[in-house]
Amino acid sequence: MPVRSSAADLLHVKNKVKELKPMNPISKKSLQWEMHTGIYLFEWWEKAIFNAIVVVGLLFLLYTTVSYLPKRLQTVASNMIELSS
Repeated sequence: MPVRSSAADLLHVKNKVKELKPMNPISKKSLQWEMHTGIYLFEWWEKAIFNAIVVVGLLFLLYTTVSYLPKRLQTVASNMIELSS
């Protein structure tokens, strides 16, 4: 049998919602990141390890993009020029 809430319960919930303070943008993004990745369940040190692995992965991606993309684009451009002529 479903539990029915009274008007007093609903009023109490509405008052609690009004009492909530808005979060600053950094805290909000941090909470969104934790909820999206599921790391809100981790201990603080597990979160640190997970985030460190993510940062290192992004740094590797940035390094390979910066070092290899210009040469690859140059090769693709020269191949397109050869094909068009």
